[in-house]
Amino acid sequence: NGKIKVGFTLEKDENVWFNLYDTQGKNLQLNDFEGKKGRNEVEFDLQNYTSGAYFIDLQYNQKREVWKVMKVN
Repeated sequence: NGKIKVGFTLEKDENVWFNLYDTQGKNLQLNDFEGKKGRNEVEFDLQNYTSGAYFIDLQYNQKREVWKVMKVN
């Protein structure tokens, strides 16, 4: 259905930034999220994007994680 969920765990309540971008580095979605201590989950909607590779960049507490996701039709 074009939706993807990203799960992550925080050691404390804190603000989290998510950036979805394509292989050319174009920003497609930028979200901030009030994360809570423990397990968190954020959903991205890729329905309006073409098939291909995308990256989700997660930043919090001076940490950074990047996931590569593939959308196929």
